[in-house]
Amino acid sequence: MWIGTAGGGLSKFDGLHFTNYNEKNGLSGNAVNDICEDIDGNIWSASSWGGITKFDGRRFLKFTKKDGLLSDKNNRVIFSDNSGKIWIGCKSGITTYHNGNFKNYTKDDNNFLNSDINCIFQDRKNNIWIGGNKGITYISKNDTIQITNKNGLHSNIITAVFEDNNGDFLIGSKNNGVIKLISGSIDKEKKFLFERIPVLPNNLPVTSIKKDKTNKVYIATSNDGIYVLKKNKLIIRYSDSNGFKSNRARTLFIDKVGNIWIGTHSLGLIKYTNQAFTLYNNIEGLNSSLLFGICQDNEGNIWAASYGEGIIKYDGKQIKKYTTSNGFPSNDAFAITKDQNGTLWFSTNKGLVKHTNGKFKTYTTKDGLPSNLLTSLLVDKNNDLWIGSWDSGICKYNHSSFTTYIPPQKKITSMVSSFLEDKKGNIWVGTENGVFTIKKNKISEFNTSDFCNISINDITEDHYGNIWFATKRCVIKYDGLDFQTIDTDAGLSSGVTYLIHSDKKSNIWVGSNNGLDKITLLSDKNMKSDF
Repeated sequence: MWIGTAGGGLSKFDGLHFTNYNEKNGLSGNAVNDICEDIDGNIWSASSWGGITKFDGRRFLKFTKKDGLLSDKNNRVIFSDNSGKIWIGCKSGITTYHNGNFKNYTKDDNNFLNSDINCIFQDRKNNIWIGGNKGITYISKNDTIQITNKNGLHSNIITAVFEDNNGDFLIGSKNNGVIKLISGSIDKEKKFLFERIPVLPNNLPVTSIKKDKTNKVYIATSNDGIYVLKKNKLIIRYSDSNGFKSNRARTLFIDKVGNIWIGTHSLGLIKYTNQAFTLYNNIEGLNSSLLFGICQDNEGNIWAASYGEGIIKYDGKQIKKYTTSNGFPSNDAFAITKDQNGTLWFSTNKGLVKHTNGKFKTYTTKDGLPSNLLTSLLVDKNNDLWIGSWDSGICKYNHSSFTTYIPPQKKITSMVSSFLEDKKGNIWVGTENGVFTIKKNKISEFNTSDFCNISINDITEDHYGNIWFATKRCVIKYDGLDFQTIDTDAGLSSGVTYLIHSDKKSNIWVGSNNGLDKITLLSDKNMKSDF
């Protein structure tokens, strides 16, 4: 069995041991988003950078934009159909590869709808279903049909498509659950017949749908565990309350024996067999329990924002957790900061939370936030609070109202991962798809054409005023004119960098999936590394 990791490359599991493959072995990129096996037994992988890779059991063969691929970056989905054609979905559209030839499809093509691809599926009649952020593109032998909410689809952000035993199609969405498209209602007239599944909540964030040998249907979600159906009846829901250990399932795979493998967001890999769960979480590149932020309050207590455990407070003697069970709005917190008044602020997937005088207060879209799915936080020199969201840009809170910032001709729709206020008072915004700057309350997109990777995880400023970026492939130093790339060729222990910090002694600290590196600045131009 093959496992793609978030920074450790590919892992092959033979039932006893794991064998790891990464860029040094020929893999296109260590952040693997999807894997498939073609009809000849070759293993294909799609990465966040570097294109795609084919592994024939002996060697890796990389394909990039130079070979005909639509994009080298953000290849999310890879799928092999019954004819041996390889389908690659990215943020720009679709590439197919067959008999040595590439062919690209984008939203500019007349019969192609999606440009941001989330899933690809082939039904029993060999029709191809492509789910993206603008609905479904359905490709049959004779026609291409678009299916959107204008035709009755429950959501335009489609994350999973699956065909059941009756030939009906279960369609999962990001935030609007599952809907059934009845077999036989797909035609050029677009008179689609949809039905809700009564036993499922309507707002499920679906990530994957699979069926086992006993015809049980497993529906994985990003925050509500796994729902198991048979004949449209709910058999059980697996969650952290009944042995699953996590509510955050990212992907499902059912092997030839019938074992169900679950890739999670915070616990690594889980195998379900014989009504028991087995956790595999000590594999390079697989996730472990996640803490996203740590802060000390004015009384000396340590607070931590966690993914799955809510807020953790340590007073030096004992730990107290704040979760949904005792009044905190969510178990998932992504950032924590303290303002100049000593007030603590938390970003969650249920809004912005303020803690003062021992009480929590939650702000949501009803109060003026652009989204309740929040990520990064920053308190600037004026004590204003900057708030990043998952998919709706950024806003500033001046302790009386929220102001949303949208750059000219382009809305920030990708996840905001980090903020920095530099010495000049400019705000730098790192996202998974580039960098923005805010100067004198005007926002603009920063030119990242010289970046090794535009998925920004963190930003810092050093003693000399240089701006440093931690990305998923390297560290970048910007001196106001030129860019310098620092990667594994320069001695960095890993290119998958998550955190970057400049201390008072002119050291740059880099946290990666392979540990901690230190870069010592000798001057504004020279440095030495302790990798």
